[in-house]
Formats: sequence, structure tokens, C-alpha cells
Amino acid sequence: MVAALLSVTFVTARLAPAAPPPRTEPYKNPRSPKNPNHLHLQPLSPSSSSSSSSSAASASSCALQCPHFQSCSGCTHEWDLDRPQVLEEVSKFFKDRGVADFSFDIGRLWEWRCRAKLAIRGTPEIPLVGLYQEGTHCVVDIPQCRAHHPSINAAVDLLKQGMLF
Repeated sequence: MVAALLSVTFVTARLAPAAPPPRTEPYKNPRSPKNPNHLHLQPLSPSSSSSSSSSAASASSCALQCPHFQSCSGCTHEWDLDRPQVLEEVSKFFKDRGVADFSFDIGRLWEWRCRAKLAIRGTPEIPLVGLYQEGTHCVVDIPQCRAHHPSINAAVDLLKQGMLF
């Protein structure tokens, strides 16, 4: 069995998004149930999630339309990216101060993440490279992650090819 942790960083010409404010309480992910089988070595799919109707609602609310949204812990803030909730508060703040026509450019929704710490599990025949499922050590295989910079996805593909030999 292969077990490792991969940290990949690519510097691009554009600025990375601002870091979120520090949390005052632990984050509880409502869409990711605790999985007692922490040594799970098979790729997880959205259909392996235990919830049915809430899964469909959560998957449709992911702005990236990601097939791994139900099980991957990487996109915990991907709801309503085209119109973030904080934008309403910012608009109200500026309107109260006399700036009625406040506008904000959101930027790209895809391929913005230029750094990733990925877990590696599985066997040389079935390598799993991805992120841990929330609250577990189960690796969610995320080939071609839509949030990752294309160079990160290329590095993951190259790593998997090297593991097969």
C-alpha cells in the first residue's frame, strides 16, 4: 500500500484569493457524514453518500458543478460563488455610506487554487490521489479537480503514471 502526502504549489501571475477570516468555532460540514471505515481504499463517488434528497440539493448548489462535491472536503465554501452572501453585506455597508452604485468583480470560479496538499493512498495498480473525506482518512480520488490550477492536475496525472510502473 502506498501512503504519502503531496504538497504542490504553482505560482501564477494573478493574485490568489484572500484567505477567509479565522473561524471562531469548529466547522461542521453538513454534507459529509462521518465514515467509521477510515482505511477505505476505493475511490468514493457522489453516489456512495448516504443521504439522498439532501445530496441532490447540495450537489446542485455547488457553483463548480463538481462530481466530487458530496465526498471531497476541498470545496467547503463553494455554494453561491456567483453571488456570495457577504456581497449583500458589503453592498449595504457602502450604500449606508453614500455609495449607491457599488459593484464587485468576482473573478474566475474555475482553476483558481494554486496550492494543494494532497493525500496519496491505494496501491500501485489503483493509486488514489486527492483530499481526505471530511472527518476521515478516506482519500477521495479527485482527477481533474475544477478548482485546482491545471498544472496541479497535470502533476497529479504525472504522479499516477509514475506509480503504475
